Amino acid sequence: MRVIFTVLFLCVIVFVVAGFYLGWFEISGGHHGNNSHVTMTVDGSKMNHDKNKMVNDVKNMKPASTRSAPVASPDNTSGVTSTDNQSNH
Repeated sequence: MRVIFTVLFLCVIVFVVAGFYLGWFEISGGHHGNNSHVTMTVDGSKMNHDKNKMVNDVKNMKPASTRSAPVASPDNTSGVTSTDNQSNH
């Protein structure tokens, strides 16, 4: 049970930190005389825009099987490029 709460707590922390980084949350404050106030603003339209962008990016991703893999030439299997291979001779 402790592990579940720890993982949940870490997920909340990551969400909050990412939210501040991405501009979803903003904290402002001020004081008037002897009164102080702190305001937290949540930008719901920015969150929806970023969510829609992420959904579109995921939909447009190609499966790993359709990506072309780099091919090594038969005489160059060590990962050295052909220009490096020629300069060593």
